[in-house]
Amino acid sequence: MANISGLISLDAFVRRLLGKEGKDNDDYLRYMQIACDGLRDMYIHDFEVEVTKIVTVNASTNRFSFPDDYVRYTAIATPIDGKWWSYTKEDGMVPLTDDDGAAILTTLPNIADTNIAPSRSDGGGTNRFLFTEDRKNREFQVSGDTPDIVVLKYVSNGIDSAGSINIPDYATLALESYIRFNIADFDLIAESHVHRLKDQYKERRRMMRSVHRPALQDLIDVIYKTSGALRR
Repeated sequence: MANISGLISLDAFVRRLLGKEGKDNDDYLRYMQIACDGLRDMYIHDFEVEVTKIVTVNASTNRFSFPDDYVRYTAIATPIDGKWWSYTKEDGMVPLTDDDGAAILTTLPNIADTNIAPSRSDGGGTNRFLFTEDRKNREFQVSGDTPDIVVLKYVSNGIDSAGSINIPDYATLALESYIRFNIADFDLIAESHVHRLKDQYKERRRMMRSVHRPALQDLIDVIYKTSGALRR
């Protein structure tokens, strides 16, 4: 089970905010939708939450779908002999089927009949694991010694279709401000009031981002590593 200390469920967050605002459950759905929009934006641009997930590959098409909360991939890998063997991005891969599902290749070439070395990696670094990202169909296509499952590491937008949505405790004030200024904007409240709420949101988001600023020692380490590389 994942460690969820320091996290608040979005449901609890919205209900707490309704109490602060003197609203009742009639406003719950509206507040929740705006909260999801703001939280998705924060996960993509501020939190950079990376998820590792085991996914099943369709044996007939060598494809697997994007997770519902997928933003962008970090890595795709296959476990072999206790080690991760990473796939290499290759946009020139020929798909097995077209966009309508019709077969393009009826048979796959036998790997032994090609010029690829029989080992997974020879002295020249031959790569037998390839993938391409099909954003139109929200799928990955893989090729090579593809097993039934692969491991996908990706950045999540934080919005789980199963309903388990959480917000970091340090982001609550920023998300509250996001909801307030958007509701004022949607309700055509005076522009000066909307600007004040939006400025408050920007300030609280700036404070939220400061949590992720690198420590001084991290910056010093980067400087030393860079200067060392330049001296070589």
